Amino acid sequence: MGNNREVQVLEAEELLRKAMLESDTVTLDKLLSANLIFTNHLGQILGKKDDLEAHKSGLLHISNISVDDQQIKLQKDTAVVFAKVTINGNYDGNPANGTYMFTRVWQNTEGNHWEVIAAHSSVLSVKSMKNEYAQYMISWIEKSDPQFHPPISDCYGTLKAYWLDSGVDFNEDEMKERLWSWVDGNGGPRITSDKEMALARMVLCLAYKDKETMDELKDVGFFEDLLEQYGYARSEINRIYEQQNF
Repeated sequence: MGNNREVQVLEAEELLRKAMLESDTVTLDKLLSANLIFTNHLGQILGKKDDLEAHKSGLLHISNISVDDQQIKLQKDTAVVFAKVTINGNYDGNPANGTYMFTRVWQNTEGNHWEVIAAHSSVLSVKSMKNEYAQYMISWIEKSDPQFHPPISDCYGTLKAYWLDSGVDFNEDEMKERLWSWVDGNGGPRITSDKEMALARMVLCLAYKDKETMDELKDVGFFEDLLEQYGYARSEINRIYEQQNF
């Protein structure tokens, strides 16, 4: 009986993970109790309405959730889940990445339905400065709804997976050669209002693994210049940049 209930809770946890990734508010509505109390890693106390609204509005976007460790303690009609989770995403257009410890209390309600009645999260680690800046760049590229042509689309997919710690690696020299070949073959690295070229050069910024180059990109504002060439207002670029904690 206990094993069956543990399986049910694990299935509910997986449904919750997928719903968070997809911002599936219909499923989230079913899995979160109307009386949910969630204390996040900033000490803020949130309810079900706050959680659903963050997903509905697009304020919160999660691109990856990796569960590294998970334990379940069963009680009479409740289950307490302890999970170490790595999350990649953005909040209000800004990178929100790190490793957290979550505690969730699930209650078995009428009809053998499990729902979260309480939760708490604490931060264990935040991505390094180099990763944070790369993920900041990715958030801008995603915000631009990129429509890439090969090979830029393939390169971006690999680079995005690398910087979001999805277990993907790449050969830096080969990647830069592919991207620079496209840039040189389509007019070269010039100031331009061509959105595809601006985006391609943004992707090229992600092809540099070493911290020194990444720091230089951050310090000289080259990526931000590309954003302005793409069409974003400098005031918006500066506002979002100043909100970062690099």
